[in-house]
Amino acid sequence: MSVDADGLRALQDPGTGKLTPGVHQTSFGALQDYAVTTPHRARIWHAFEIWRELAIERYEPVRFWFGGSFITDRQPPGDLDVLAWTPVGRIENLRADGHRSTFELQTLQHIDFKAVGDERLTQLDRLQPMGGLVDGFAVSETLMYEKQWQRGWGNDWEDTGELIPGTEKGIVEVIV
Repeated sequence: MSVDADGLRALQDPGTGKLTPGVHQTSFGALQDYAVTTPHRARIWHAFEIWRELAIERYEPVRFWFGGSFITDRQPPGDLDVLAWTPVGRIENLRADGHRSTFELQTLQHIDFKAVGDERLTQLDRLQPMGGLVDGFAVSETLMYEKQWQRGWGNDWEDTGELIPGTEKGIVEVIV
């Protein structure tokens, strides 16, 4: 059952500002009405709209998941965490064909690179698309990956990678 912006607000825990555990289906418009409450959030949403348009062209996703601080009442959120669920084989076929578009919209981790005109090797722990405003991923729509991502985004984690008990939270889903 899809909920509107007021339905999302009703699912928000007043003590933590997080959505109640589970995957809550809504529309892009309702998510925007719910989450875009400040100029900073509007800027993040605008970056996401461009990312979404490109992701739909490249990955042909069937649905999107949203997590992180953007779907809470945290001010200011750091970015918008989004996962594009793609038909099985779509991402793998792009990678096999050597399409750099496979990676241009995704958050990359542990990167070694050389900048143009600079021979020094540079290392980054993380590089996010859209100037860092979007923390984006594209994943094949399989039950194994769904369980993995729901566990990851449906909980809070220590910096050490340990699950913090009792921190279950919700995920927002939009069907394309």
